[in-house]
Amino acid sequence: MGLLEPQTKADQQELEQRAELILKAIINAANADGQIDQKEIQRIAGKLQEAGADAKTAGAVTINYGLFLNAVTSFLIAAFAVFMLVRSINMVRRQEESPPVEPPTKECPCCCMAIAIKATRCPQCTSELKLE
Repeated sequence: MGLLEPQTKADQQELEQRAELILKAIINAANADGQIDQKEIQRIAGKLQEAGADAKTAGAVTINYGLFLNAVTSFLIAAFAVFMLVRSINMVRRQEESPPVEPPTKECPCCCMAIAIKATRCPQCTSELKLE
């Protein structure tokens, strides 16, 4: 791949913006007298350096705050959406669970046999049970 071949769509858009900026600068310089001399070329290069168009092509390190903030914002939006989805699923699961069913029997304190909850005497050992 060549140096000026874009690798992603964002690179292509950036390359097109730079080309447009250079073209506008050249047209403005040529409008003055119809020709571009060395002095005008230096002026164009100076304006491009002021605009920051030279930094990336020269391989300099640039701090792209906008890209970082865009990535953080996209992550937070996606994380919030997943959080809300999981939260709603958990709420539905909690609602579907039925309350614990009361057992129909209890244990006799004397013989440890299972008897009906409303029983007043144990049918096995005939001991009296206290009503609760």
